[in-house]
Amino acid sequence: MALTFSGPEVIEMAIRTEENGQKFYLLLAEKTEKENIKSLFQYLADEEGEHIKDFQKLYDIVKETGESIFGDYEEFKAYMSSFADSKFLANFTAEAGKLKDSTDMIEILDFALGFEKETLLFYYGLLDFISEKGKSIVKEIIEQEKKHIMKLGSIKKVVK
Repeated sequence: MALTFSGPEVIEMAIRTEENGQKFYLLLAEKTEKENIKSLFQYLADEEGEHIKDFQKLYDIVKETGESIFGDYEEFKAYMSSFADSKFLANFTAEAGKLKDSTDMIEILDFALGFEKETLLFYYGLLDFISEKGKSIVKEIIEQEKKHIMKLGSIKKVVK
């Protein structure tokens, strides 16, 4: 049976993804004792909170106006089905839970980098299907996600 997603459902999925990231980064900020790493994780958690607000704006537009934010819906459904099957994102909570007691900062940073890259791929894929009205919001989030990847990569170099 094929999965189908409405516009609001897709945005809800993006919001949940950002909420998962925010919770993960807050957990990491609490557990690390290194102040520079703690502030990085707090910053990333705050950024995820801003993404949630941005997606909420997009959600409100779609929900209130009933406007479709998608072009070719059949292609979009195929893309979303593929994304929904992503092992990384489908198992995010379980995998993040395994790291909650880890003291291996490289392992934690690698997981965070993987999360950011997966969400970045998702948002790039959305651009192919989203209308002009939603593109500016998603493009801004993409730019922020790229910065997150660079920051995590920089910290990883310092931690090694």
